[in-house]
Amino acid sequence: MSYRDLTDDVKRAIFKDLASVSQWEAGRRHNLDTMYKNKSTVVQTVAKIKNEVLQDPERFRITPEVIDLVEKALKDRKENMSVISQNSMIPTLASDSLEDMEIKDLVVRGSKRAWIGLNKALDTSLRNQKAMNRVPLGTWAKVAGIAFDKGQIVAGQATEHIELKARISKDLSPAERIELVLKMREAMSAEKRDGK
Repeated sequence: MSYRDLTDDVKRAIFKDLASVSQWEAGRRHNLDTMYKNKSTVVQTVAKIKNEVLQDPERFRITPEVIDLVEKALKDRKENMSVISQNSMIPTLASDSLEDMEIKDLVVRGSKRAWIGLNKALDTSLRNQKAMNRVPLGTWAKVAGIAFDKGQIVAGQATEHIELKARISKDLSPAERIELVLKMREAMSAEKRDGK
């Protein structure tokens, strides 16, 4: 099958799909990804169909309202991608300056970059229902759990519930309380490990 084999009805449907999905997704919906093995070729083919429809909308039975919807959707997606691209620019350092950094600074820098990347990926996924649906629920739960724990650590709070908290005397100094909590935690871990 080739471009010439695409009927006006298929081209019309692809064009109308552009009001709600990307060029790649519109092509996939109509099996262009089986016709062309390269993603960019599918996108180029959909762009060619879009231009062909815009040249002669009457032939494809496309109303001005549908054209406006498609053009607005394409413009909005282009603007969103531009913002995402601009925001994804994380400054990089030359490898020489990385080698001069202390390990602690490298870890903090890497951690910050990882969190920035994770937040951008989450924002992008949350704006796109299909992308969000592709991520298994267990993965979302793990990300939420890790983010919560790291937030607790940064805030200087416990990352797990300690049941015996009520048994700690208020007469103890903060250092003694921490030592007692750590001992209780160690004892609980030993019990779990030993199967008691």
